[in-house]
Order: sequence, then C-alpha cells, then structure tokens
Amino acid sequence: MLLFRTLISHPLQSWERNGWYVNEGPQPLYHNGAIYLTYSVSLCSTASYSLGLLKYNGGDPTSINSWTKTGPYLTSANGNYGPGHNGFFTTPGGVTYIVYHATANSAGDCGGNRYTMIQPMSWASDGVTPIFPVPAALSASILAYP
Repeated sequence: MLLFRTLISHPLQSWERNGWYVNEGPQPLYHNGAIYLTYSVSLCSTASYSLGLLKYNGGDPTSINSWTKTGPYLTSANGNYGPGHNGFFTTPGGVTYIVYHATANSAGDCGGNRYTMIQPMSWASDGVTPIFPVPAALSASILAYP
C-alpha cells in the first residue's frame, strides 16, 4: 500500500497567522452529505487561536482546489480565550455537539491551564452549513440531549 501526504490548506489568511502561521488538528464534520474539515488556526498562546473551516466541493479530495476555506469560527468570548482543538459527536436524537478547549487566560495559553468545553451547534437553513456557537461562559449549563 502506498501512503502519501498532500497539502489541502496552509495559513494564508491573516486570521490564521496571529502569533504564528498555524493550520493544525484537523477534524472531519459530516452532515446531510456535506463534508467539512475544521482545524485550529493561529498560535495557541494567543487569544486569536480559533477554528478555520474547509468545505469539500467535490473532485479530488487531495487537491487544494477541491476545498473552500472560511473562518475564523469559535473565537474568544465570555471569558474563554483561544478556543480550539475541537471534535464533534451527534446524539441518537440528532443533536451535534462540538467539544473544544479554551483558557481563562486572556493572553491565551498552550499549557495546562486549558479546560474542555462542550456545546450544541446548529445548521443553517440549507441543512448542511454548520453554525458554530459562541463559547459560553463557564457558568452556563447545557441541556441533556433529546
């Protein structure tokens, strides 16, 4: 079996270059036939650490031209800085949740002062475009899934 790597994204946008040029930690997101990759952008020791989004448009998935990049998403808010390195899961009831880390350090933090957050997310009226939540305050509660 032949294995190879290919580049489908590199940090060309200003929001991907705060503190350092970063595209890291890709996570797939699938919904109603759409394929996305989220990834963390900017240096984790900055409050600008957040998410970028690649949408697969068809064609060769190993070609940079088969993807559209947008961002930033899941940006610092409500006392949570540098949210990133995320993952997703969908409940049996169909609710999609995003799991990510953040820090209370307003300058950002790459170390042990990060904590894990979880929030439900939603989808645009087209049924396939993700709508990322604003990081909620640590005191916020989330409802159990349906």
